[in-house]
Amino acid sequence: MKTKAKKITTVVLCGVMASAALAGCAGGSDYPVEEGATVLKLWAHSFEDWADNLLTEQVKEFNSILDDGIQIDLKFYGDDNAYDTAIAAGFENDSVADIFMAQYDRIYTYLKAGYIAPVGDYLTEEEQNDFFDTARQEVTYVDPDDGKEKLHACPWYLEPAMMFFYRKDIFEQVGVDKVPVSWEELYDACDKVAGYMDSSRNQFAISIPTNAVELTWTTYGMVQDTTGGLAVDESWLHSRVNTNEEAFKDCAEFWYTLANQSYAPIASLTPEGYTDSVDALCEGKVGMCLGGSWSIGRIYSYYPEMVDKIGVAKMPTLSGDQSGVTSCNGGWTYVMSAKMNETKRALAAEFLRWYFFKPENASRYFDEAYYCKAPTTKSVKNYIETAEKSVNPEWVACVNEVAENAVMAPSCAWAVSNQIGQLFEYMLNHAKEGRTFAALFSEKIAEVKAAIDTTISQPGYEGNPKYEAS
Repeated sequence: MKTKAKKITTVVLCGVMASAALAGCAGGSDYPVEEGATVLKLWAHSFEDWADNLLTEQVKEFNSILDDGIQIDLKFYGDDNAYDTAIAAGFENDSVADIFMAQYDRIYTYLKAGYIAPVGDYLTEEEQNDFFDTARQEVTYVDPDDGKEKLHACPWYLEPAMMFFYRKDIFEQVGVDKVPVSWEELYDACDKVAGYMDSSRNQFAISIPTNAVELTWTTYGMVQDTTGGLAVDESWLHSRVNTNEEAFKDCAEFWYTLANQSYAPIASLTPEGYTDSVDALCEGKVGMCLGGSWSIGRIYSYYPEMVDKIGVAKMPTLSGDQSGVTSCNGGWTYVMSAKMNETKRALAAEFLRWYFFKPENASRYFDEAYYCKAPTTKSVKNYIETAEKSVNPEWVACVNEVAENAVMAPSCAWAVSNQIGQLFEYMLNHAKEGRTFAALFSEKIAEVKAAIDTTISQPGYEGNPKYEAS
């Protein structure tokens, strides 16, 4: 679940430092501290208030264990740039956290830089196997110290980037009696819903991602399903656009059609764009919406009166087969600093073990998030399935199924992936200019091919470290 961007926030928990430091903390004398314990710094990216408050509460609970020799010092950074800068600066001046959050596509970057230690060395085989393959494989890399594949992060959650939301009441009004599973069925639904909406009041059939950045990271799943891969092959060294142009053409035509037929706006209807696009659905500005799984959390948090009027489903596909990839996953992990010695790493693993592998602890995040994100461990998923929930169980099941089949966001150069987003944006922006789709596509695809070829041929461009040629 995502909300409006926050100002940079730094929070340090009173009571996690040595007792001498407690003098400056209001109410510090009421907070029990384990004398002589090792203090581990934990840096967290600040998200929603509820998530920050929950982590703060859970760290306090962990610190109340007074016989494990560990106390956690928690600090939040509420801005992407501030967080990235703090991590980089921390490693330069030896002030970095012992444990910190990292996005999936940053793990290899941190590993190359020597920032992170293989957390798998400090977890049991049973604990490592508890992670679903989708998540575990994404954080498994060869350890440069011994050449063995190891887990370099604890995956925290999986967050599908694109799902399909619709107004059941509007579908009933216009005679859409089947949730679209194919693009053709979606176009048919758009035709009917568009006739119901009031275009003079800036209402549309469906809301979509509208700019190149959004159209890059939200469409990895669509591109994977439609073309059989992403912009480059598994080695990251060869463009797939050159050899699969017709399949990429199918994807481009999808976005062209939505704009050309005035089914969707080409500018966002909401302040935060794709992040809060489901708000437009709840407010009656659209009858359907493409949005991330976090949209479920937004509905329950801000529009609870709309829950019974909204349906949640997988993203329609070209063929109508939704059994495979329908989205990509985003999300965050926890990593351990390579700056720590063996003793501190083992202690850090104890905190991660408490946080990740005790389902009663780990499940609290998903409960508070209205289950709009999927757990990364089998034990937590099993625990959640038996828990009493106030969220529509069909929505929860849909999120989990999409996440388990989703492709992960690629770690190759952004300049490569973003070319596909630029292609889709071009289709949206020029769809109503009178030129044919074929002419628009032919014009733009040549630029896309050239830009990708230029990027992957540059000195220093890296291939996929996990790729093994057959």
